[in-house]
Amino acid sequence: MNSSKGAVMALGLVCLFAVPACGGTSSESSASPSPAAACPPNTKDAYAKAVLGDGAVAYYRLSDASGAKLCDASPRKNDGTYATSGLTYQQPGALKGVSDTALTADGTVNPATSTGYVPVFGAVDFTLEAWFKTTSKLDQMVVDIGQGGTGRIAGIGPSTAKGGICGSLPDAVAFDTWDGYFTGDASSVGINVFDGAWHYLVGSYTQAGGGSVDLYLDGKLLATTKVSDQPATSVVRIGYWVDTFCNSPFAGSIDEVAIYPTALSAAQVKAHYTAAGR
Repeated sequence: MNSSKGAVMALGLVCLFAVPACGGTSSESSASPSPAAACPPNTKDAYAKAVLGDGAVAYYRLSDASGAKLCDASPRKNDGTYATSGLTYQQPGALKGVSDTALTADGTVNPATSTGYVPVFGAVDFTLEAWFKTTSKLDQMVVDIGQGGTGRIAGIGPSTAKGGICGSLPDAVAFDTWDGYFTGDASSVGINVFDGAWHYLVGSYTQAGGGSVDLYLDGKLLATTKVSDQPATSVVRIGYWVDTFCNSPFAGSIDEVAIYPTALSAAQVKAHYTAAGR
């Protein structure tokens, strides 16, 4: 996403901003392959069962040890690599009552990248889901798929007008499509996404009616807007965007990243949030 010129839309208590496209210098991950390591089964808790039960085709729990490979807990086993610096492993995670841990990034690196392509591309429904916590007031991506270009990419993350380039709200979350930066006002439901606490973010996209996305924050529907998007074939990028024109590398903690080949419903999103002990 690029520029801050936008059209303001309202949906109940929610403010939506569509801002034109993002260009800039490429920041595709430069992570080096890490030593081969086994990915132990780690899917017995209620949250993991909910994610896999709803058909996730990529599921990164981010509980790997330093030096291990990025493990995909979905049946596809699309593992990957971590950056070789700037990361702290096995930090306290988002899920209550579960020993599963999270990844912390210092905002200077592209944290993690899958090795293979995610099977979500073209004119399909899909969902991006993740937990994050940060105090860094910048436009940041938690997870994205696709390639640079109009309607060929999709990502979700926290957004702000303070220190940000494309964000127009001081306390928001965004669904970025390169040619549109669509944000929901977190403050309208009393949430501060930069408070250093864990927050659950979902972008559920459907192609019906020309395309639309539902943005959920902490289990609540925050925003709905019309947008056409058909992600190109790509790897999964965790904690960074394809360039840094708008979205900075993530500074904070990320946990439980999942991608689905369907648009999760409000009931499914709520069930996942509840399964996390929230």
